Amino acid sequence: MARGLQYLPAFVAAIHTGSFSAAARQLHLTQSTVSYQIGQLELRLGAALFERVGRGVQPTPLGRKLFDSCERFLGELAALRAAGSRAGAAVPSVLRVASGSSFGRYVLTPILASERLRETIVDLRFGSDEAVFAALAEGRAELGFSYSIRPSNVLSFGAVYRERLILIAPPGRWAPARPSRNWVAEASFVTYEESGLVYARWFEAVFAAMPAHIRAVAHCAEIEEVAAFVAAGRGLAIVPWHAVAREIAAHRLRELRVPGWPEVTNNVYAVTRVGTVRSDPAARVLAAIPS
Repeated sequence: MARGLQYLPAFVAAIHTGSFSAAARQLHLTQSTVSYQIGQLELRLGAALFERVGRGVQPTPLGRKLFDSCERFLGELAALRAAGSRAGAAVPSVLRVASGSSFGRYVLTPILASERLRETIVDLRFGSDEAVFAALAEGRAELGFSYSIRPSNVLSFGAVYRERLILIAPPGRWAPARPSRNWVAEASFVTYEESGLVYARWFEAVFAAMPAHIRAVAHCAEIEEVAAFVAAGRGLAIVPWHAVAREIAAHRLRELRVPGWPEVTNNVYAVTRVGTVRSDPAARVLAAIPS
């Protein structure tokens, strides 16, 4: 494989651009050269790295694994370059973190961007709980944050944060002042990548069971887009309070709540590999998470 390292730029460019032709333009090569170089990598690995989708390509599971390894290497190389640019400076540490999106964007990112980690190069990835578990188990992340626990002799879990889950609606008279169980169950909803777990947790806590069917009028990747759909009157959503606190304060959204409804919370767990020594940057992140 070492003899194929010269072909990695073509592979990485194809991942970033989604096609061999775009990768060729980015690298100032011909498309046939990019195809040949990726073919040589596949020959050395004994399996395909890409599959065709329409006019573009997407990585196979092996291709994705190789790309993750390349990105980890490039992140560490960037740390060495940064150290080399400062005469006599110590090599900065690299902290690789994997997290669910809503906690990662609204709680974790401000901590990672703060002064306490100024000397640390941060590699932050968002994904499902399964993606977080895989990143930790395969050594692609040192610290992870998940919404669930998986029995494992490789991973260690500890609750570090409690999200308050709320039902949101547009401002004004769009919803009744005291929405009933039937009204909520029959309403339209905006869903998102993490909403399955969140919706189940909220409905089971408030109404003892999920409705037989959730009528979804939109599905979004991120909660910012969910908030925009709800504010426009497209439907309701159940989200962590911290993700929409500003919109509620600005009266672009409102929380629907009825006296007697319980407060619903959801744990966020810190995930690490069993037997690994926690680095100083990781310890600083965990210490800064609000209780």
